[in-house]
Formats: sequence, C-alpha cells, structure tokens
Amino acid sequence: MPMNRPLKIMVVNTKFLGDLIVSTPALRFLKEEYPSSELILIVRKEYRKAFENFPYIDRIIPFDTELKHKKGLTALKRGFDFILKLRKEKPDVFIALHPGDRLALWAYFSGAILRIAPKKQTFSFLINKKIDVNEDSIKYIDYYNRIVEHGNKRVKSNTTEFFVPDEDVLWAENFLRENNFKDGEFLIVHPGASEKSKVWQIDNYIELIEKLLAECNNKILILAGPQDEEYCNMISEKFNDKNLVVYKSGSVTKSAALIKKSKLLIDNDTGTRHLGAALGVKILALLPEDNLDYWNFYDGVNHDFIVGKRIKDGEKSYLGGIDVETVFKKTVDLVGGKR
Repeated sequence: MPMNRPLKIMVVNTKFLGDLIVSTPALRFLKEEYPSSELILIVRKEYRKAFENFPYIDRIIPFDTELKHKKGLTALKRGFDFILKLRKEKPDVFIALHPGDRLALWAYFSGAILRIAPKKQTFSFLINKKIDVNEDSIKYIDYYNRIVEHGNKRVKSNTTEFFVPDEDVLWAENFLRENNFKDGEFLIVHPGASEKSKVWQIDNYIELIEKLLAECNNKILILAGPQDEEYCNMISEKFNDKNLVVYKSGSVTKSAALIKKSKLLIDNDTGTRHLGAALGVKILALLPEDNLDYWNFYDGVNHDFIVGKRIKDGEKSYLGGIDVETVFKKTVDLVGGKR
C-alpha cells in the first residue's frame, strides 16, 4: 500500500463465524502494519457485537444479509443506500476477503483507490489488485493471510483471537453459579452444525453423554445454537440429571464466555470449534475427512480431532464412521476420569 499517510482501510467478510475468526490473524496484521490507520470491518449484522470490542478493529459496519433475498425496487433501493453509505466513508483501501459479485461492486463504488480481492471472480475487472489465490485450494488461514500480505511482509502469527466483553464474563459466572457448575470443571457439548453432513448422529451424542455422566466425574453443558435448538432439546429430554444443563444460545459472546470457562469443548466442524480454538480451550472436534486439507491448521496442544465420513442415506446426510467408544476414550484421555 503505497500511501505514506494514515489510511482508512475497509475490510469485508460476510461469511459465517468460523471464517471471521480464522481471518483474525489477517486483520491483526493490517493494524500492526498500519497502526495509525482506521480499520473498518463489514460483517453480517448478527456478528456486529461479537467483533466490535476487538482492539485492532476500529469500527464495524453491519450488513443485513436479508437484502440478498429481496427483489424489485426495494432490493435496488436498499442496495444503493448501502453502497452510498460505504462511499461516504471515503476509504483509501477496500479489501474483500472472499470473492463475490456484490463485494466487487462495493469495492468499486466505494471509491477506494486500492481495491484488493481474490483474482478468480466474475467482476474481477472492478478490482485493481488481484490476489491469485483460490478458496478450497489451501488452508483457509493461509488463504486469508495471502489476501492481505504484500511485498515481503508476511503475517507473523496464525494465532486466532476472540475477545469476550466483561459483561458477558460476569453473566457466565452468574449462569454457572445458578446451575451449580464450577469454573473449569465441566464439559461443553455442541452437537449441531449448519451443514447436516457434518453432524454426528443424535443417538451417538445421547450414548456419549450417558457414558460421560455415568462413568466420569464431570458435569455437562449442552450448547444449543439458534439452528439446532430442536436437536439439543431431543438430547436433553433423554436426561433428568442435575449434572446436565442446556444453554440456548442467542449470543456469540455469551457462548464464548461459557466456552472459555469449560474443561473441554466437544464439537462438530462448526464456527463454535473455531471460537473455542481462539479462546484457547481444549477441543475435541469431529471432522469430515474431506475438510482436513482446508480446515485442519490448529496445533495439537489444545486441539484434538477424530475423523469421520460424510454419509448420504436417501434424503438424510450426517457424519458417520466415528463410534461412541472412540469419542468417549479420547474425552477421558483429554480431561481425565475413569473408563
């Protein structure tokens, strides 16, 4: 970036939570390289609060993804209004962390002098610095880093980060106290995922939880995201145990506060897995084998995983090839307890 004055750098990533967390080393790098710059991040509106207290992000501009589903004059007007909002910011640099026609148009109409984005996309002619890197070609943490790196400057650390607001730390302490859970002495099970082909079957989770409650001296908190509340209810209905509690999450930061206080997070391959990694907690992830090339980039100190296969059974899809005993034994190895 050739300018020798404070910059206004606008970065957009409208993907989901996991991608946002994985891109934090790239965002941190930009602030380190340009400490006097103003770093503005465009994210889905539901993630605004989750990222607005990051020390290297100066401002958040939320994008309402419902706009994608609007048609006619309403969509046209709201789209134009959003572009006008970006243009009024007068960014010097616009960086799109993934390809997309909408993002390329935002970049061009923002008026930014330097517009950076992946090379391979339909409207690449609107980008004046094209990065020759493709999604699903390298590990995603390297993918995001490559987009922001320049010259001989490289991202120094791949450590991801997430910052929990103080008020949510206090909320988590109260929640645990009310449920007779102690800090660092409980397991979290997050059994859902946005893609059904990455979800270990419900009967497996029920059997695993039965074994953990019966044979290990640990309490269990089931974390239910907005899209898997029904799934988690089906699990919790099988138990009437004071050592098992369900938290129906409506807040990323509250979920993060609970995860940070846990002994172990057992998870499918979801954004919650990346949230746990960013918080530095122990994780046991159940991963489809085809995701390893792109999403397996954490060290083995706090992050362990078991590999399965995506199974297609008629209209049903799920994560198979992982038996309960294997997960149970691995859990015991990670947190201790009798088998």
